[in-house]
Amino acid sequence: MEHHYYSREEAAAYLGLSIHTLVEYHARGTGPKFIKSAESRTGHAIYRLRDLRKWNEKRTAKAARTAARIAERSRIARIKREG
Repeated sequence: MEHHYYSREEAAAYLGLSIHTLVEYHARGTGPKFIKSAESRTGHAIYRLRDLRKWNEKRTAKAARTAARIAERSRIARIKREG
């Protein structure tokens, strides 16, 4: 099985995030799954493409649910105001 690995910079670009935001997610434990690179003395994070895709799908689904809740609340507030 072939693996595609991304550096932190490449992962951030793939996800449409700034490097700073990806680092913040990493620090909070809310970002995509990563591997500490054994090739680096400082243990830089590297990311598998499949893990980036999976995390991004979850993030997108969560954003869609949040948007739907906001839309529903707005609809209810509008009905109350009009009614």
